[in-house]
Amino acid sequence: MTDAPIKKQSPWDTLNVKQKLFVLSYIQHGLNGSKAYKDTYKIVSDDTARASSARLLAKANVKRAVQEKLDTIWKERENQAGRTLNEIMALAFSDINDIVEIKNDTLKIKDLKRIDSRAIQSIKYTETPEGTVTTSVTLHSKVQALTLLSKILNMIQDRVEHSGVIEILPAIRPKQISEEGGV
Repeated sequence: MTDAPIKKQSPWDTLNVKQKLFVLSYIQHGLNGSKAYKDTYKIVSDDTARASSARLLAKANVKRAVQEKLDTIWKERENQAGRTLNEIMALAFSDINDIVEIKNDTLKIKDLKRIDSRAIQSIKYTETPEGTVTTSVTLHSKVQALTLLSKILNMIQDRVEHSGVIEILPAIRPKQISEEGGV
C-alpha cells in the first residue's frame, strides 16, 4: 500500500457559483464588497448589500478564495513585469552586429531564426529600376530603452525627494554686505 499524497482542495473549489462570481466581482470592483454584492446578487439596497457582503467576506472559505485569486493576480503581474523588463533589456543591449553583417560592401541580414530579432523595428528592401536591391534595417531606439531601463533601476530619478527642513534666507545684496563690514 502506497501513501498517495492527499491533494488539498483549493479554497476556490469550496465556493458555490454565486460565491465565485462575488469573489471575482469583489476583486474587479477594487475590493468593494457592496458593489460586488449588488453586481452578483442584484440587490438594490445599499444597506442590504453592505451587510450581506460583510457576512459573506467573514466566511473563511470566501476570505481564502479572495486571497488565492489576489495571489494569482500578483504572480501574473510579477511574471509580466519580468517579461517586460527582459524585452526592454533586449532593446537596450541590442547590437546591430548581432543582426547584420557586411561582406564585400553588402549588408546581409543574418538568419532571423538564429538571432534575437526583438530589437528590429523594420527591415526594408527596395529595388531600383536598374534592379539594384537595397536593404535597410532599423532598430528600436537604444537610447529610449536605456533611459527606461535606467529609470526602472532607479539610476535616473525624475524628481528628488527631500525630507527635512529647508530654510530660506533673505538674499544679501552687495550694498548690505559693505554696510555690515563684509567683503
